[in-house]
Amino acid sequence: MNNDRTQPGHLHLTLSLLVEHRALEAAFGEQWSIERRRAILDDYQDTRALADAIEPLFSDVADRKRHLFIDDFLVDTPNRERTKGAGTAPANSTSGNLNDEVVIVFPRRIRWKTEGDDFSLEFGHELRLAANCRMFWFVHSNGSLSYHVSIDLEYRHHHQHYFALSALQKLIYPTEDTRELARGKLPEDSPPNAAHYDAVRVESHENGYRFWDYIERKFEAHLADLLETLKLTERARGQGLYASQFWQKLLLERRLAEYVEAGGDPRRADELPERRLVVLLRDPYFFQLLQAEARAKLTGFEGCFGGRTRDDRSYEISTTDLELIGAHALDYYFLSGYFQNIIDFLRQDTSEVKDGTDPIYPVIGQGDQTSHFVIYASSTSIFEVVSSSRSLEAAHDYIGTCPYLFLVHIMSFHNEVLVRAFERDVGKLVRAMERRGLTPERFKSIRAVQAREVLDEFQRYKLTLFHETKKHTYFNIFRYDTERAFYDEVEKVRGTKPRSAYWEEILDRLAQTVADVRDAARNDDGERLNRLVSAVALLGAFQFVFAVASIKKECTQEHPCSGILELLPNADVINSDGLILLLLGTLGAIVWFGWRRRT
Repeated sequence: MNNDRTQPGHLHLTLSLLVEHRALEAAFGEQWSIERRRAILDDYQDTRALADAIEPLFSDVADRKRHLFIDDFLVDTPNRERTKGAGTAPANSTSGNLNDEVVIVFPRRIRWKTEGDDFSLEFGHELRLAANCRMFWFVHSNGSLSYHVSIDLEYRHHHQHYFALSALQKLIYPTEDTRELARGKLPEDSPPNAAHYDAVRVESHENGYRFWDYIERKFEAHLADLLETLKLTERARGQGLYASQFWQKLLLERRLAEYVEAGGDPRRADELPERRLVVLLRDPYFFQLLQAEARAKLTGFEGCFGGRTRDDRSYEISTTDLELIGAHALDYYFLSGYFQNIIDFLRQDTSEVKDGTDPIYPVIGQGDQTSHFVIYASSTSIFEVVSSSRSLEAAHDYIGTCPYLFLVHIMSFHNEVLVRAFERDVGKLVRAMERRGLTPERFKSIRAVQAREVLDEFQRYKLTLFHETKKHTYFNIFRYDTERAFYDEVEKVRGTKPRSAYWEEILDRLAQTVADVRDAARNDDGERLNRLVSAVALLGAFQFVFAVASIKKECTQEHPCSGILELLPNADVINSDGLILLLLGTLGAIVWFGWRRRT
């Protein structure tokens, strides 16, 4: 067992943002075409070098050709050393796809709130962690475009670094009242001699930015460069879409509109774009801590609150408290909390620490528990812990993470977005059906023509569903049992398969309901037509009888009536008033019979 806690670990964090194809098609129309997207592969930045390095690694682990309709690929962004439009990497570049070298600066004090209690941890100084940033695009087969920011940094097995890594995760998913880490003040906003400031900042080229301001700035600059290469800049401006608005209009406004359309309260909407996180910890010490044999011995975790301050609901975590916990226990507290995005990880008890460190792969209780990696997953993030990784070493300089892990991450993210679009579209379809009268109160009044229109709209939706969703959905195409198993576990955690199956069943039931209503309306219209034909036929019969009776009136003794004429009454008996009354009575009977049938 590697017990050398003094050796640093390495964090490889990849933040992924997705611009849905509908937003891009709304902005650029047919010009955002597969041909135009594919055309950028050969000559944009270092995309060819990126593809040559990563695509073979993707193919090693997955049989991507089995996806008959899926054609996706990586695209480079302008690198740090390069000028826009340069054709090859500089001769002195040894860092591959390196976009930026930054320092992530954490404030002197970190605060959070849990279950009504306020907590804080005083670092005593700014904590500065140097990091490398790599950015790249992934073009999806359905026309969506995802932007990936890979951050790798070195950390120590120390409580300050543990809380810093937790705070970095909180910037991306701000729970436990930690929004001030992203939105708080910067040093230039603080009053003179301020004891601390609130926001985490990213220092790049002597400038300081809030974390999300830095990501937004990079996204807009890189998308502007990409669109210029695609010759779509003028089209974007013609739509009133400028580079400074890409973040707001392509990532935020559409997401907010969809949230409100689904019945959400805009005041509770997520202020950040659609995003997912994949984290790789290359750390021999942590890897040994998370082995099944080591985890089986976990005991004695009580849940620490720190020293009380100002009142009974406010706590200051002191260095003394942390020293009393012990280094070994602190490591497990942190890991369990980190895999669940919990910065208040010191309040866990033994069962919570055990649950938090149980991986999704290797699967607990299923055969051999040995593996070269340990996988954890939540509804928003995937975590992998390794001692070392050859695939990471091969791909690190280009995408900053393990290509196998990234492929699982992007496939599950892609499928999740498709399922959510499926859910939204089924909701829209149901509302459209209701507007056409497909409700319990109104469906009996639907005529066959209306029902046919409803059914046509439903069939159009199913065809659109196939073209936009079903044919672009990933299935498990991994070659090896290990990757297949852990991809399935990630999909299970995200719930994409049961969600898709649920809405498929709803759609099938709706289809049957629409068909039943159409058949009922068709039968009802047939009955109406039969009654109308009967009435017309009866009128004709009465007209015939009246005409024949008029002929009988002309009969005399010299020319007597014969045959059926002898059976008919005289015309003076069948007068016009009598005929009208008889006809009205017959029509009234037909109407009454039809009303009885409908009620």
